[in-house]
Amino acid sequence: MPEVKRFFFDSVLKREYGDRLTVNFIPGAPPELVLFDAAGLELSRESVRGKSFDELHELVQERGFARLFVAEAAPPPPAYDYPDEPYAEEDGAALDESEPYGEAEEHLEL
Repeated sequence: MPEVKRFFFDSVLKREYGDRLTVNFIPGAPPELVLFDAAGLELSRESVRGKSFDELHELVQERGFARLFVAEAAPPPPAYDYPDEPYAEEDGAALDESEPYGEAEEHLEL
């Protein structure tokens, strides 16, 4: 589903189709294209699992959504070469590697 996520993040959330096409993330639910009428009644529901980025654009355009512009994808992060040796303090002594990240009270888990 990387292509579906790419479509959501690089096209829909960047408003390539304006305000008429939105994403509602529901944890654990399969990705679907759900169309509603002006009164908010569901007209149709179609699975988009396994579709490519281009197929998703074709699908929403076939359903009447006009692409207003093409959003630019975020540039990849710059490459960085890490040194083989740990950084040294100003006096030339090596840093203490017992706590490589210092005294952090919180930690981020993904």
